[in-house]
Amino acid sequence: MSTSKRLTNWDLLRALSMFLVVVVHIAPQLGSFRNINASAIASTAAIICDPIFFCLSGYFALKPLKKSYKDYLFGKALSLLLPIFIYATLLYAYKAATGQLQDTNYIRYTSSLVQGGWWFVPALIPFILVAPVLSKMFDALDDRTCKIALFVTLGIYAWGGLSSAANSLLINSQHVTFAAAISMLQRIIPQSLLGGTYFTFFCMGYFVKRVNPLLNRQEAWFIKTAGISFFIIDIVSAYFGLERSDPSFNWMIVTVAIFVAFDGIKLLSICPHEHR
Repeated sequence: MSTSKRLTNWDLLRALSMFLVVVVHIAPQLGSFRNINASAIASTAAIICDPIFFCLSGYFALKPLKKSYKDYLFGKALSLLLPIFIYATLLYAYKAATGQLQDTNYIRYTSSLVQGGWWFVPALIPFILVAPVLSKMFDALDDRTCKIALFVTLGIYAWGGLSSAANSLLINSQHVTFAAAISMLQRIIPQSLLGGTYFTFFCMGYFVKRVNPLLNRQEAWFIKTAGISFFIIDIVSAYFGLERSDPSFNWMIVTVAIFVAFDGIKLLSICPHEHR
């Protein structure tokens, strides 16, 4: 009998992100408290579960293939697509039995789920298709280049979040000239990499896994501090209706900070198994 040790910090992060999904859906029920819109604050804070999901997916998917690409695709199809139709069938049967369906067509019902609340699965599929190629490309980079790429990406997204908020504040305060200057700089200096998509978050899953062991204490502290700051900026921006992209530029800094923080959590699970 021997034992294998598994770090369960990423299981903990998975559990946390699933809990945040629940918070997102119940947040509208919170209403206001002492003239503060608690629903808006809770939903904005909890929606960080989306970038965490894509970054976690990249963290585990961006690795060398241990089998053929055909077998890889078959396994991913089973793990991604099969649960959709199983859950959709169960939900359809339950709602049909309880008379909650307005449209009893199963195909249209499943389509509404995939295009609605389950949007993240089809959004992930293209990333999964190219993951083995991306893994080979990223593995060819040396550690220093990966570290530079991570910090450059954080800087770009930080500029995106700050410039968007600043532009809104300047427009609202009728500082038109300064707002025009910010808008001009936003066209010259990129605000994000492949804006409007979660692909960068997926790729960042590889880089946080690769770079985390290379960070010294000051760098890790800086990233975590920046993550807290941009988390607050994002909530404040959403609460007061300032300009925000979807996905938010601020989420990149927050997501990387969360991964750096969870990388420092060492929870060991000892799993006994027999040697043959």
